Amino acid sequence: ASQPELWYAFANDPYTITLYFKNTIDSNSAATLGRYHISDYNGNLLYANPLPPLFDRVQIGIDSPLHSDFVYTVTVEGITDCMGNTIGFNNKTKFGLTTSAAPNDIIINEILFNPRPDGFDYVELFNRSNKAINLQSLLVANRNTLNQPDNIVSIHQQNRSFLPGEYFVLTENPTVLPQHYFVPDPDKILVVDNLPSFADDEGVVLLMNNMGSIIDELHYNEDLHFSLLNNDEGVSLERINSDAATNNKENWHSAASSVGYGTPTYKNVQSVGYFSEEEFFT
Repeated sequence: ASQPELWYAFANDPYTITLYFKNTIDSNSAATLGRYHISDYNGNLLYANPLPPLFDRVQIGIDSPLHSDFVYTVTVEGITDCMGNTIGFNNKTKFGLTTSAAPNDIIINEILFNPRPDGFDYVELFNRSNKAINLQSLLVANRNTLNQPDNIVSIHQQNRSFLPGEYFVLTENPTVLPQHYFVPDPDKILVVDNLPSFADDEGVVLLMNNMGSIIDELHYNEDLHFSLLNNDEGVSLERINSDAATNNKENWHSAASSVGYGTPTYKNVQSVGYFSEEEFFT
């Protein structure tokens, strides 16, 4: 039988944290305060309330406030599901107090705009800031022929932290992605039902916050791909340097065949500092 798994945690405010589990947990075992530990936190836990109706969330109250710009780890021990299965190794997650995204805090890190015939576009985002940002506050869009933002959609429907150094991938179909590419962290796939369409030859990916500010914007075209590539179908474009300008064409490269032409949910193979000297001469 499967064990309970901690999925992620979200700080609703400086005094309240909600833990999200992948399955229903036993509300009696989840209400015991001693089962929860927050690293680098010196205050006390006041209560643990399992939340109806599904009992897959627990709200924890604390007595001294969380610090902003700090990432905490919460560990859960000994809670069970209704069948009596005890939580196993998937019992830790990081979280932080979220703040709003400013330009270039989150960047477009990789894009697949020309998928295989049975595949789907994806856009990978990277948090290069030292802030935790609420995924619910981010919007993705493209531009219409009048160059106005178009097809604007929220990338996530509920509160969830996007922590410093993390990657998230937006796609319409989460089951096809791992069939085509190695996805080391499937929990970092966000299903965006109406992801804007990104044309196979050229287009724009627009990332905005819910105040309408542009956080990052990529004008891509197929010419950014490696010139010796015969066919770019199913090949993603990877950003090389997270600090260099998004629309510097030298800052993008086709994903390598050695990684299956895409690296969703993890560091780009083409990123600076990843490849060794001799690989420049292949």
